[in-house]
Parts: sequence; structure tokens; C-alpha cells
Amino acid sequence: MPDELVNVRYMVDDVEKAVDFYTAHCGFTVRSTHAPAFADNVRGNLRCCSTAPRARPDVQCPTAGSRSLELEPTPLHRR
Repeated sequence: MPDELVNVRYMVDDVEKAVDFYTAHCGFTVRSTHAPAFADNVRGNLRCCSTAPRARPDVQCPTAGSRSLELEPTPLHRR
């Protein structure tokens, strides 16, 4: 299981700003980006998925067969 990704999905107002923050300040790398709707960043086995409030419903996170945690948006997550 060490190669398994753990996924965290969160809602943000601006996907591009979220990607910039997590790569510049938290050491994540971009795995994929479909801005302005969705992007995911990875650091080790942690995958952070940023989703815009009006993202397409067919853009899904996490991938099949992985563990995930979905957080409700809060003012802290929506900066």
C-alpha cells in the first residue's frame, strides 16, 4: 500500500490560485490541471484535488480504488 494515493478534495473559488499556492508554498507538484474547473497536486502519496464550485459534474476526484477524504468548503479553504 505505500504506493497508494490518499486523496483530499476541496472547493476553491479560483483553481489556478490554489495550484499556485500549493506548488509555491507547500512543495506539491501539479499532476493535472483542467482550470478553471479542476486541478490536482501531489506530494508523496498525498493528492490534493481543487474543484471550483461550478465544476463539471463529470470531472471526478478521486480515482477508482483509492482512499479519499472530502472536505466541506469553509472560509479558510475558499481564500
